[in-house]
Amino acid sequence: MPPRSRAVTATGLAFALCAAATAGCQSQWYMTVEHAEVVRTDVVVRTEPTGATVSFDGRVQDAAPLRIPVDYEHSTQQWERQTNAGARMRESTGVIGTILLFPIWLPASFFHSREEMKRHVYGLNRHVVSAQMQGYEAAEQQIELEGEAQVEVSLKLTR
Repeated sequence: MPPRSRAVTATGLAFALCAAATAGCQSQWYMTVEHAEVVRTDVVVRTEPTGATVSFDGRVQDAAPLRIPVDYEHSTQQWERQTNAGARMRESTGVIGTILLFPIWLPASFFHSREEMKRHVYGLNRHVVSAQMQGYEAAEQQIELEGEAQVEVSLKLTR
């Protein structure tokens, strides 16, 4: 082979390596593990004045103060993706920084690693707590439960 074609081949190989290093920056996030369970949160309801009739999601409960145990779905998800040092550098710089730091992040793109993230997902965890009492206007509050041991709700009824 003539020397000129070896130079073209070497240049083409170098270009292909650079393109592979920068194009394969990061993979998509994919879920690796999911653990589902049912969790319980105690909803403690207090009213002013005390003794109002409390409803939870439209179902009459009892007079306040009151503790309502609520069970709902929770799952912990483990997510992962393939990334590299160059991609992490580019995420922390702007456009100008990316251009100026090209000689640094390009070789760093050859060093791959795994990035992990945990995510908590709740289901059936949005509820409406209301209270009513003779001679007062009803009060209502929407709550969203996210794994707490206890949530306190204070409802003030007005005349």
